Amino acid sequence: LKLFESFPDLVFYLMLRRVLARYGPVSKHVAIPGSGTGWNGARALGTFATPDGEWSRTLGAFVLHDYWRSSCSWRVRIALAHFGVPFTSHSVNLLDGDQLSSEYSGKNPLAQVPTLSFTAGDRTHSLTQSLPIISFLDAAFGGDQPLTPRL
Repeated sequence: LKLFESFPDLVFYLMLRRVLARYGPVSKHVAIPGSGTGWNGARALGTFATPDGEWSRTLGAFVLHDYWRSSCSWRVRIALAHFGVPFTSHSVNLLDGDQLSSEYSGKNPLAQVPTLSFTAGDRTHSLTQSLPIISFLDAAFGGDQPLTPRL
């Protein structure tokens, strides 16, 4: 319980990984009418569901807080492009100290870029650090085109 209160985004990420590891990509379970069937249609909508419908979550409104000179931000941009995930870029000017503002420190207490914010249901979540963000995108959208090797 204390872990959830301290790190709700980390707990959500770990829960999502567990569910996707247990049930696999949505293409095995769901066909979405009107947008194609299987994984491609689901990936376009960012929808995930279990075979019996006990768990489902819709991801949407991805916002990447980044800086154009940051190689870590470019890693995440490349991953988002690879998976075809639509996102909005919000520039955080590190030279002007935008990362130190109270608005941004609420999303990323480390005051670093990149930060990927997204909505899931009625909550907004933020993931920080490029490699965990890429792992999340790979688990959520990887399907048959993973960005990182499957072991």
